Amino acid sequence: MKFYNAIFEIARLLMILLFVYTGISKLIGYYLFYEQLTNIPLLQNLATPLSIAVPGIELVTAIALVFKKWEITGWWLSALLLSIFALYIAIMMLFAPSLPCSCGGIISSLSWQQHLWINISLAIICWSKLYRHYFILKFSMHTRE
Repeated sequence: MKFYNAIFEIARLLMILLFVYTGISKLIGYYLFYEQLTNIPLLQNLATPLSIAVPGIELVTAIALVFKKWEITGWWLSALLLSIFALYIAIMMLFAPSLPCSCGGIISSLSWQQHLWINISLAIICWSKLYRHYFILKFSMHTRE
């Protein structure tokens, strides 16, 4: 039990750092992020709302993970964001592998394959945390009664 708690605590801190870093990087390089979104045919019409919403949601996710009261919401947001990003990356790899990454900061220097594996791995950690929270811990509480 302590082992899993330590793993998920490290993962929580990693998610906070990741989302703060990428969110702030996108805001600092807002015009570059916006321009990269306009270069993606599938997202051209959504570039303006996405260029504001994505870094905002990333920062909200990080903030939610900081506070115990909102931690599960933060895990849900993390799992959904990372899953959506992984799906987006998979689509980009299939249809437009030469497009630049709009992730922000040093993360944008990764290849599409590296992005995909990182996002899938982090998404699995998030979904595992949610599974543990909702099914394993809640089930074990009910069986003790």
